[in-house]
This record gives sequence, C-alpha cells and structure tokens, in this order.
Amino acid sequence: MFDWTRVLALGLALFLGGCASKPDTPKVEPLAITINAVFSTVSLSGAKNALLQACAEQGYKIVSTLGPVICAKLKLSPARVALIERNIGTQIHTQVATEATSVPSELLSFELKESGGDILIEGKSYATVPDVNGRVRTLRLEDAQAADDLHKIYARAGAK
Repeated sequence: MFDWTRVLALGLALFLGGCASKPDTPKVEPLAITINAVFSTVSLSGAKNALLQACAEQGYKIVSTLGPVICAKLKLSPARVALIERNIGTQIHTQVATEATSVPSELLSFELKESGGDILIEGKSYATVPDVNGRVRTLRLEDAQAADDLHKIYARAGAK
C-alpha cells in the first residue's frame, strides 16, 4: 500500500525549503562610466562655450547651461532606440503627437570644475524615455558609442 504521509512530508519539506530561501538580491546598478577631459589655458566660461559650440556642431541641442552643460540628441538611429528600449524595459511609443513626449533623447552632461589653472570636465551620457504612463525614465548609457560621442565632443571643443 502507498504511504501518503511520506509524500505529504516530502511536499511540505520542499514547500518550506522554498519559503526559507533568501529573497532575490536587489539589482545593483553598474558603476557608471565617466569620461574625463581637461582644458588648459582656457577660462571656465571659455571651456563652457567651447563645449556648447562642439555640441551644436555635432547635431546636439543645448538643453542647459546652468550647472552642468547638457546637450541632447533628439534624432537617434533605430539601432540606438532599440538598445535603449531593450535596456530600459519599456516600449517607446513614437505615435504620440508631441516630440517632447514621444521620442527618446540621448543626453550628454558635462560637469566643469576649476583646478590649478585647468578646467576639468566630467562627461556622462544617458537617455531619457517617456514610458506608456507618461513618466520619464532615465538610462545611463555606458557603451562604446556613448564613450565615442563624449570623445568627439571633447576633440571638437579642443579638450584633452
């Protein structure tokens, strides 16, 4: 005859063992890449102006000059949009009528600091994407293209 008590005991042990397992560890964001550069023999305002001009020449729109300089590229390649969409975990809906709420933006942020006669620049790249609920989600871009975009701006601006 079949012993149901052993089956129930085994089932209960498996159930309780599953409940006692550790919860999923929280997702840890990878260390963000930062591309640094230096302007020598240029004032802080001269360095900022050089970055602004380089952004404009590379097809970026100037978003902010207060605090960090922020430049936005609103027209992204389909491959770039796919990468952002895949990594941010949401679909980008381009059917929405207004550009501000429908298109992802790739942003470059430059923090400028004076140090011993030089201007140090800390550059970062990220994307902002509106999700289907209208919230704006942010994704740090840490790939080779992001680094290349920052290096192009630095080269165009004359930073080393």
